[in-house]
Amino acid sequence: MKNTLIFYMMLCILCVGISCTPKTITTKSEEGFSEDLSKYQLNYKDSLETLRGRSSAGNEANVVSNPEKRNLSGNMNAEYAITDSLDKFFNDVATRNREENVFQGLTIQVYSGPKRENANEAKNKVYQALSSAEPRLIWEPPNYKVRVGRYADRLEAQKDYAALRESFPLVLIVPERFKVVD
Repeated sequence: MKNTLIFYMMLCILCVGISCTPKTITTKSEEGFSEDLSKYQLNYKDSLETLRGRSSAGNEANVVSNPEKRNLSGNMNAEYAITDSLDKFFNDVATRNREENVFQGLTIQVYSGPKRENANEAKNKVYQALSSAEPRLIWEPPNYKVRVGRYADRLEAQKDYAALRESFPLVLIVPERFKVVD
């Protein structure tokens, strides 16, 4: 038992040692052409060595201190950019919402099913769970839906969602368009 434990520990140390060795990436073609691509491979500074002020080992020309903050330079004009199309689409949606006097918000759905009796029971159960709630019974063929509240964002809906989650395990926060009240 002790020997097998030592064997597996040595095997793990060997695997870690092999995986930590620097690798050289080469390409070869059928004509015998070979190229060493390791000079293009980025090396990242060790955070502890950077904090201590020492430089990391390896090729200093390819060392990058923060890979998330790369400075992009050059011509960034994309041939197939869709930015203008998206801007036009979003402006059209905003204009349509203003004309129809609606906004895109969220509501909490506590029941969705074909039976009106079950929907009415869920509506009564909402009154017990949230005394200040005003549940709405909606008929969207073929289902009845019971929805509670009108919220601008998820954070606003989260408090009522948590309270209803105890009574309704399948409660959902769903998107809905609301009429703007003047």
